Amino acid sequence: MGTMKTSEKLFYLPSFTLLIAFLIKLTFIPNHVIVVIVSFLLLLVLLIMFLVREIKKENQLFKKLYHVLFFFLILIVIILPFLHMFSQGLVPILIYSLMALGVFIYFIKLNKNLPSSNFRPNNYRNFVYLNLLLVILNSPFLDILPDKYYAPDFQPKYEQGTGPKVYIDEAHNNYHTSSGLYTTFTNILKKDGYTVYPLTSKISNTSLDQIKILVISNALHIKNSDNWEKPVYSAFEEREIQLIKKWVENGGSLFLIADHPPFSSASKNLAAEFGFEFTDGTARQKKKGKSDLFSRKNGLLLANEITNGTTSEEYIDSIVTFTGQAFKIPDSAKSILHFDETFALYSPKIYNDFSNCIPENINGYSQGAYITVGKGKLVVFGEAAMFSGQLGAGLSFFKVGMNSSKAKNNYKLLLNIMHWLDNK
Repeated sequence: MGTMKTSEKLFYLPSFTLLIAFLIKLTFIPNHVIVVIVSFLLLLVLLIMFLVREIKKENQLFKKLYHVLFFFLILIVIILPFLHMFSQGLVPILIYSLMALGVFIYFIKLNKNLPSSNFRPNNYRNFVYLNLLLVILNSPFLDILPDKYYAPDFQPKYEQGTGPKVYIDEAHNNYHTSSGLYTTFTNILKKDGYTVYPLTSKISNTSLDQIKILVISNALHIKNSDNWEKPVYSAFEEREIQLIKKWVENGGSLFLIADHPPFSSASKNLAAEFGFEFTDGTARQKKKGKSDLFSRKNGLLLANEITNGTTSEEYIDSIVTFTGQAFKIPDSAKSILHFDETFALYSPKIYNDFSNCIPENINGYSQGAYITVGKGKLVVFGEAAMFSGQLGAGLSFFKVGMNSSKAKNNYKLLLNIMHWLDNK
């Protein structure tokens, strides 16, 4: 085979960078997408070089066009895995497989005189196959990555691991879990001394007996776990709802979080047992482009024992949310986040299609509230991202949640809520 020239070794740069990107993806390190984009640019340059070489070999125009056609087919086959091709059903996957087969046949004819073991850059076929495999391993992009590195500075309430047990529900197809999008949520509670566990079994007397504080965030019925269109089914069986209500009345502490539809609809029955009326719409600012800022200054953040805290460090003067639902609260509950006439409720018939929505008045509705129920306590919020730490598209500079520079007090609100729930 002979010694490989430096110029030939450069043809392995895309494979090397794609391999690095795959390792980054496996370890959930931010900015996976940037490394993949660099790999794509290198791939494009080298594919063009290959194309030019093949065109120069041909004398007939139609043969030149033949190579150009397959060049674009190769690009399509490489790009499609990043457009969630493998989660779109059987027909799109079959179409993709046929295109990949066409590329495979093209390379067999193109490199029929070269041994398949020859991985030198002059083997166009193996170059593309190697990179296509790495492209598929890297797809799809991680749309949202939990920010594992966000660590605000505060004085813990408990010694490490000595605080009450907090269970985060993961038994109801939850969009937010302790090791997923609520990784930051979990890390902050652990830093405050709480012991945090996933609740992976259905609600029962046995499972509830071991719990002091239960967090339920964005639960879904299994029929809606991959389909956010209507109808939306209750995430909880009626028996589970009654058990949760009885558990709270007997001294349990529940932190219920249900975002915009379908999440609000999926938890509507559970909330109703405590007198909270969830809506089937998304609460948004009427003026586009504005963040959902709730502050004492604009009157949307209300003063109470949770927002005031017990020390000056726990005092909260503003909170930022990231688009959730609005709900009505019972007379005995106290609101934390309060909507005024600058907000409206939008209820699209098709998920996320707001084009033909008629805005509904939600002046006086809430997005966060708390209540004492019998011997127990309940906190309800209509927005989940505000208690997360997310990196959009896995990019370290696109932050949503407690890690956002706009939401500097959100982590304080989370801690104050937990302290109220455990009577600290």
